[in-house]
Amino acid sequence: MPASALPTGSESPKTAIYTMNSSFKLILLLAFSLLLGSCTLVEIADSPLIICLNFDDGYQDVYQNALPILDKYGIKATCFVNSGTVGSSGVMSWDELSELKDSYGWEIGAHGYSHPNLSELSLEEASAEIELDLLLFRDKGFDPKSFALPYGICPQEYLSLIKARYQNIRSTNDLAMHRPIDRLNLSYFPYHHGWSAQIIKDRILQAMADKEALLIIGFHQVGFSDNWQDCPPTILEQICEFIAERGLKTMTIKDAVKEF
Repeated sequence: MPASALPTGSESPKTAIYTMNSSFKLILLLAFSLLLGSCTLVEIADSPLIICLNFDDGYQDVYQNALPILDKYGIKATCFVNSGTVGSSGVMSWDELSELKDSYGWEIGAHGYSHPNLSELSLEEASAEIELDLLLFRDKGFDPKSFALPYGICPQEYLSLIKARYQNIRSTNDLAMHRPIDRLNLSYFPYHHGWSAQIIKDRILQAMADKEALLIIGFHQVGFSDNWQDCPPTILEQICEFIAERGLKTMTIKDAVKEF
């Protein structure tokens, strides 16, 4: 894994490079959708793909809007939470997170106590941030197995702090994941506000045609604002319906990696 990585979509883009990178991905996906007709039905049907839906930062509207949609289609997701913000304005409570885990089978993963940019912290500060996060989770009855890097950034020398505490690390960039899966460097494809459901559908079709083993699709808010990371519930439902209609396998991250 590189010493640092571009933002994952957890927050507003910081650089023009990231914007260019996202635009380039979008162009590739649009081109792929035009070429998809050359893929045979057999290739698609034989896809080994497992899809993981992720929701970062524990927003309240994920509980209100995303949960009923995913439950309708029998999809269990992974929710990456900043333990230090749980219960604050616009963020789910510990009781709601427990309900996601115990009643709906969702995975609750760690995302840093306060969502820091680890590259801006000293080694001691980063260690304290990561350890405090895990201690609070355990105090509340959770035992997270997966960690999503805040901002998708982590200095190489800090990775040992996370590896010592978690089995799975979601990093950044939309890289194709084929067998064998590196569970300590899981990539993902983040949704951006204003995108149609077709962009996500095309990425799924690309993964199926290319025989990718795992595709992690990331969301943040699921509501009705103009926030750049907000996904309207109608778009999320179209994506879930698309996945269900094709009979694709969906799992939480901690369960999906066991398949490899």
